[in-house]
Amino acid sequence: KSHSSHLRLASGDCEGGVAVWSVLGGSVASRLEEHFSVREYVRSGNSSTSSGGGGGGPRGMYGNDVSGGSAGGGPGYLAPGGVAGLAWVLSSPSVLAVLLTPGSLLLWDTKGGAVLWKRELAGPDIWHSLEVDPLDCRRLAVGSGQGGLALLSLDDPASDRVEIKQYRIGTAAAVATTNSNSNGGATAAAAATAGGLVGLRFCATRDLLFLMMPREIVVFDTELGAPAASRPLPPGRPPFSCLLGVYGRGVSAGGGDEGGCEGVWAAHVDGSL
Repeated sequence: KSHSSHLRLASGDCEGGVAVWSVLGGSVASRLEEHFSVREYVRSGNSSTSSGGGGGGPRGMYGNDVSGGSAGGGPGYLAPGGVAGLAWVLSSPSVLAVLLTPGSLLLWDTKGGAVLWKRELAGPDIWHSLEVDPLDCRRLAVGSGQGGLALLSLDDPASDRVEIKQYRIGTAAAVATTNSNSNGGATAAAAATAGGLVGLRFCATRDLLFLMMPREIVVFDTELGAPAASRPLPPGRPPFSCLLGVYGRGVSAGGGDEGGCEGVWAAHVDGSL
């Protein structure tokens, strides 16, 4: 993220450490652990560590196994409290959203040091993907390895005015149901068997979110709260492993214009693109 003459980079590690770097100066400007102890938060039981279950199951991004398994499976490369996602949010140049495994979401003021807001996303899902809407930095999307999708609207986090809508994404028929209308554990198990979410990306067209499962891409309408289209992976092709980006003429030309969603770049488990 850049602001005036400053260029800053946020990084996270598998133990919950988050650092903000001054890229031009080559130094660390701020660390989350100086203001908030992730280890103590996990140890106290405030984080949703009980979301984790047995081994196996669909893994998240970074080329992990997506072959399916128990609903308790998740990003095996992260223990509870590990950083699963980072995103600069809100109009302030200093607020960073931090997603911790298996489902803790924090908003951290990297300049003042305070944690402005924190919330636990619903288990038993293991949440591993965090994206911010490029057209509205108050909107976030979080995906889980069990087919869960959470859409957040950060109206005023300091006053706890954050709207959260959660959905369950199915495959093939591209059916989404809210958690309040389903059996959480049973639905998570079904989604995990079907593949769960590998990754997600907003595009430069308002209210459209691209969701990737091991063998299907779904275009989700965030305004209607339902899938708008889906396309299965042709038979014989290796499963998807990572959603690299959604691009179009407006984005590739550097203008960031709306309507930029002509193509999707994806990686497969065999390393092909």
